Amino acid sequence: MTTALILSISILAIAGVIFRPFNISEHFWAGAGAVILLFTGLLKLSEGFAGVTRGIDVYLFLIGMMLLAETARIE
Repeated sequence: MTTALILSISILAIAGVIFRPFNISEHFWAGAGAVILLFTGLLKLSEGFAGVTRGIDVYLFLIGMMLLAETARIE
């Protein structure tokens, strides 16, 4: 039951990020999914924090790629 609920919330958040309903930015949908998982107790704060810290290298890579893309767009 809880696995299905977690999966449902995750799928809805991912769909929001991909399709951007109501013209709302992607970060809102990703954040809303995370907040719902935290407030319902399906995800512990310590687990969420551990997941974020494990992905630091990926976040830095993506930030670098976005900076390069923006620089190329400007030039």
